[in-house]
Amino acid sequence: MSENYADSLSTEQELDLSGEGLQRTRAVFEITDTELNPSKSGQGTVLHISFEATEPVDEIEGFRADSWLTVRHVKKAVAKGGMGQLKRLFIAVFGTPEGSISGLVGRQVSAEVWEDQEGFRRIGRYQPVTAEEGAETEMAAVAVGL
Repeated sequence: MSENYADSLSTEQELDLSGEGLQRTRAVFEITDTELNPSKSGQGTVLHISFEATEPVDEIEGFRADSWLTVRHVKKAVAKGGMGQLKRLFIAVFGTPEGSISGLVGRQVSAEVWEDQEGFRRIGRYQPVTAEEGAETEMAAVAVGL
């Protein structure tokens, strides 16, 4: 597809979309909200975490991503994956596997974002924000007058 997204498009036009979509990338995110909800099956609890990028991601301003982790379930094995992800997020944010879910809000984390096979945004592979990433975020804030 043309690099100029302002070009006109027709329904009959042949398109090559092989390079389109969100490419896997790493960015700094602020955790903006956390919420515990009953699972759809009613057999567990799902933690919803909202993230907002501190800088444009793939040229998208205000890029947001969400994560839903099953953290409690009648079948322990179902919750283990979600608790493992939460543990990795705690380590990236707090430096330890201990902390509170509410304590995540307002904190920053470096994470990978990508599009899954269905086209949904995914976020994961959490790491602490490096000094270099933090400096880039501060420079971007100064550039826009924050």
